[in-house]
Amino acid sequence: MVVENTLVSGRFRVGRKLGEGGGGQVYAVRDIHSGRNLAMKIQAPRLPFVRTGTYSQDGAALVYEKEVGAELSEVPGLVVAEEGAEFMGRHFFVMERIEGPLLAKFIEDRTPVDTPSIAAVLAQVCGTLACMHERGYAHRDVKSENVSVEWSGRVRLLDVGFAEKLSNAHDFSPTGTPGYVAPELSSGKHFDERSDIFSAGCVLFEMAVMKLPYPHFSGHAPVETEPFSPHDLDQMDPTLRQLGLAMIAWDPDHRPRRIPEVLAVLRSLLPKAEAPKPPRRRPPDPVRWLWAQDPDQTEALPGRLP
Repeated sequence: MVVENTLVSGRFRVGRKLGEGGGGQVYAVRDIHSGRNLAMKIQAPRLPFVRTGTYSQDGAALVYEKEVGAELSEVPGLVVAEEGAEFMGRHFFVMERIEGPLLAKFIEDRTPVDTPSIAAVLAQVCGTLACMHERGYAHRDVKSENVSVEWSGRVRLLDVGFAEKLSNAHDFSPTGTPGYVAPELSSGKHFDERSDIFSAGCVLFEMAVMKLPYPHFSGHAPVETEPFSPHDLDQMDPTLRQLGLAMIAWDPDHRPRRIPEVLAVLRSLLPKAEAPKPPRRRPPDPVRWLWAQDPDQTEALPGRLP
C-alpha cells in the first residue's frame, strides 16, 4: 500500500486508493506540476509469501502495459499509460483519471439497461476496438470491469495489459476472464478481431438480461452448450438479440467478421435526428452524449463503416 500524501517521483501526490487487482494497485494522484488529477497504477508490494518470479512477472506486466499504451495512445476512447517509472522498487505508470462509474456499477444501477443505452455504450466500446484493430492490436479482455462511463456519458475502455498484436494470433499464452473470454482465445488456439467481438457480445447480454452467456466458461465448455435458458431473452429488442447471439457464436466463423458490421447494427438502434430527443435519464447518459456529438450518429463514433 502507498501511504496517502506520499510524493511519487517528486511529482505525483498520492490520494485515495481506487482499486486493486492483477498484480497492481490503483490510486488517485495529483500532478503537482500541471495540477492535473490522474490515476496511478503501481505494482503491488512484495510480501513474504509472494514468490520472486511472481513479483517480477507483475512488474514486467506493468512495463508491458505501459509500452502497449504508448503505441495506442492515439486511439479514441482508450485509457492508457501516459508516463511511468519506478518507485521504491515498484513499477508504476500514471494515466487519465476517469470521473464516473465502471460499467459493472452502471448496469447494477439500471437492472436491466434499456436498449438505446445498450446500443450507445456498446457502440462507443466497439468504436474504440475498431481503432485498436486498425492499429494491429486486439484488446483480449473486454468486460464490464474494464469499461468506464464518464458522468458526461462518454464511454472509455480500460486496461490494455492483455492487448496483443494481431500478427501474434497463433503464438500466445491462453488468457482472458472467465465468462467473457472467447473459446479460441481461452484454449490458446488463435485470436483475432472476432475474439473481441465475442467478449463485447457477452457485455451486451450482461447489460440486457443481467446474465453472461457462459458465466463459468474457461475454455472447456462443450460446443453444444446453450448460452441461455428458455425465455431469458424474450424481453430483448429482436434486432439487439439477433446481433448479440451472432456475436457470441461459439464458432468464430459464425460471428460478424469485423467491428464495423457490429457498429452498423448498433447505429440502427440509436435515436436519429428526425426522432424526438431521447428522454433525459439520470447521469451518466451515453445516449445523450452521442446525441450531443452528432444527432445523425454518423461521425460521433471512432469506428468507420466500410
